[in-house]
Amino acid sequence: SLRKIGERLRVTVQLIEASSGQHIWAEQYDRAFAKIFELQDEITNGIAVALGDEIFQAEMARANTIPTDNLDAWGLVVRGSQAIISWNRESSTEALALFRAALDLDPNYALAKAEVARSLCWRAVVIWSDDPAGDLATAYTLGKEALKAAPNDPMVLWALGGCYGVSGRTKEGIRLLEKAISKQPNYAQAPAVLGETLIFDGQPARGLPYADKAIRLSPKSPYIYHYEMYRAMALCELGQYREAEQASQNSLKSYDGWYWSWLMMASALAGQGDIEGAKQALYGARNTEPRFSLDLVRESFAIAFKNDGKNPLALLEPIWPKDLLTADE
Repeated sequence: SLRKIGERLRVTVQLIEASSGQHIWAEQYDRAFAKIFELQDEITNGIAVALGDEIFQAEMARANTIPTDNLDAWGLVVRGSQAIISWNRESSTEALALFRAALDLDPNYALAKAEVARSLCWRAVVIWSDDPAGDLATAYTLGKEALKAAPNDPMVLWALGGCYGVSGRTKEGIRLLEKAISKQPNYAQAPAVLGETLIFDGQPARGLPYADKAIRLSPKSPYIYHYEMYRAMALCELGQYREAEQASQNSLKSYDGWYWSWLMMASALAGQGDIEGAKQALYGARNTEPRFSLDLVRESFAIAFKNDGKNPLALLEPIWPKDLLTADE
């Protein structure tokens, strides 16, 4: 609805699920009328960002009400996306199975190929894979096929940009993510992952603003803990450890089950000289990942970081607890 009151304009937007009449989201914009075109751009952008998040979450909730054997390939991808909102070993395994099931239903589904590729890349990086080299090779093959089928699809570009960005092919990842943003500027995940990729590429000063942008675009995103973790990682690389600690706290407050958030907290505290606090953060990481160890972190950083993660390792290796040096089998 639209009302002009004197020199002000009030726009009220509601999102309703048509099948049930359920109210999902509403927002009101009350602005001065003078700069109508700027106002139009501001409101359009705000609605696009908000609706993107709300529709995605509503569709995930709807997909979960349908028996799995009745879901089409698209629904399986949506369900897989929901599974990895809370990112851990178990949710990653579940999501990968759903993405693969979507691909089984439709072997030409570009987004399903891209999501399988992204999942395989991340599992290799965080050492949840039994065959990291083999999974990366499969991911790159699927990525090539997905790009050939859908070279301008922003979701495909984002998923594959993320795959390449975390697995050592950062230049390709940056190119794909920049293209994804040009195709869909309001999708917060794309600048977030571009920021992450730039950090892995050794460009934290360039990466930090993209993580900040993702938070501004989508402050209520279920993936906000990732965005804050990317900020913490960039800030640690830049030596801004107090700010990195705050970003890590924000990440863990949103979701404390992702061991990299604990790892960034440990780096931030170690950078400030809080050795006991850093060690406690490392034990927090072990609580979320039973195989968490210095060996695992070194392997993971060697895949993700262009410089093998030398900066956080320089902070953490000297103070690493002896009982966390190797993984529990």
